[in-house]
Amino acid sequence: MRLELKQRKGIGQDATARRWYFERGRRTIGRSSDCDWQLPDTTRSVSKLHCTIERDREGFLLRDESANGTRVDGVLVLEGETARLSDSSQLEFGGFAFSVAVSGEKDHEIEDPKAGLALSDENLTISAILADIAPGGQAANGILRGRDTEDWSSPISIGSPKRKGETAPSSRNVEIGWSGPPATTGMSPILPNDWNEDLDYSNRLEHTAASQVSVPVARSRKQVDVAEQPPASPSVVVNEDPDESYSAPAGGREHVLLLRIETLLDRCEEAAGEAFAVLDINPEALSDVPDLFGVSREEATVARLESLLARQILLGTAIEGLLKEASHAMEPRVIEARVDAEPRKLPWRNDRSYWQAYRQNFENDGASLSVREFFRNAVLRALGQPEDDASERLRR
Repeated sequence: MRLELKQRKGIGQDATARRWYFERGRRTIGRSSDCDWQLPDTTRSVSKLHCTIERDREGFLLRDESANGTRVDGVLVLEGETARLSDSSQLEFGGFAFSVAVSGEKDHEIEDPKAGLALSDENLTISAILADIAPGGQAANGILRGRDTEDWSSPISIGSPKRKGETAPSSRNVEIGWSGPPATTGMSPILPNDWNEDLDYSNRLEHTAASQVSVPVARSRKQVDVAEQPPASPSVVVNEDPDESYSAPAGGREHVLLLRIETLLDRCEEAAGEAFAVLDINPEALSDVPDLFGVSREEATVARLESLLARQILLGTAIEGLLKEASHAMEPRVIEARVDAEPRKLPWRNDRSYWQAYRQNFENDGASLSVREFFRNAVLRALGQPEDDASERLRR
């Protein structure tokens, strides 16, 4: 059976042309995009999921899912209730109206056989199976409706046309089951009897001399000494130990070596950056960053090595300046000599003068410096970089 839903009234320019077809399963109707049949309702008189049409053995059912209800042939169907749809039924809900057209036949009721029936002793045939599937010679009853088919047990002519009075055996009345092993007579062997024997032609192919082609092979020092002796043939290289003489091609070894260098270079750059990061110094601001755009891989590696060397030189200069300034500011003998060289005041205040001289080393523009900030400023002065002022330190 098939149900056709044709819109007679509703919103939209193509309201009169909208038709929906439905044969099996279920379909949902509403204004939500998740529905199978969506209605463009701007007044919101139609629920998101308004109703559902289902197929059963008797025909089609409408189940209401809305708050306003659905009218089927003038009868109001409320939420959760169902109504049977038949040919020429009328549906009304919201501002929409539909006419229902049902075509086709109902599903045939096939009852189970009685329990007292015994199985037949006859062999099962294809005709018997097909008769159970479609009893009475009826074909499928879909959109094309049911049609009477030809007699399945009628003979089918194969090959030359049959003569008058002759009947060819039916291709459907064939017994099903195991009637013994298949016959092997008349079958030609798939493999020849001598399939596992050696052939002279294959032996000649296996023992043919190799092509006279010179192949460059990277050789070790020991093999070079042996190769200096006059070889027996210019196209044959004698090698007693093939595992010892084998080595990767030159291009492959260079690629592997370059990859190892780049890996170590990454680790060195990271370690150099961490050395400056201890004092909150960006190493990229101290030296120029190499431009690696458009250069080869080898040239880029060389440029990175040069940049790393420049950073190491700056690090050495920074450490030297740090030690020099730290010894001048923290060495007790230097502080005592600097205080004693000043004009004499009260002799019993020398200890306080020593402390004040030491304390002045950790003051800058009225702000106190930590030991880390003191070291950082010492490194920046050694590298010729500007120091942080007091306001910036307070912000940090």
